Amino acid sequence: MGPPVKVMLAGQAVFLCCDGCKKPALAKPQATLAKLEKIKKAASGEASTPQEPVSVVPKGDKIANAIAKLSPEDQALAKAQGYCVVIEQSRLGSMGTPVKVMIEGKPVFLCCDECTMEALADHQGA
Repeated sequence: MGPPVKVMLAGQAVFLCCDGCKKPALAKPQATLAKLEKIKKAASGEASTPQEPVSVVPKGDKIANAIAKLSPEDQALAKAQGYCVVIEQSRLGSMGTPVKVMIEGKPVFLCCDECTMEALADHQGA
C-alpha cells in the first residue's frame, strides 16, 4: 500500500496503512488509539480480556477471508482485478471486504469505502 501515513492522535504518532484510513482515524481518535493498543498487546503476546479477544490473522488469510464474504461471482471478479483502482498498490481484501461499485455498467472493486467518492469522481471527470 505504499509508505505508511503518519497522523498525530492525542499527542501520539500513529502510522496508518494508507491515506484512505486517515479520515476515519482522525474522526474517532480515541477508538483508533484503543484499537492500536489491542494490536500492540496481541503482537507482544499479552493476553487480551475474554470479552475482547484480539487475533492477529496472517495477511494471506485475512485477504482470503475478506474476499470470501463476496458472492461467488464477485469473488471471481475481485480476484481477477486483484488491486484497488484508486489506491493501486492496495490488494483487494487487505482492508476488509472489497467494495463493489458500478462504473459504465461494469463492476469495479475498491479496497475500502473511502475510495468510493474518488473512483466515481474520476469516472465522471474522464
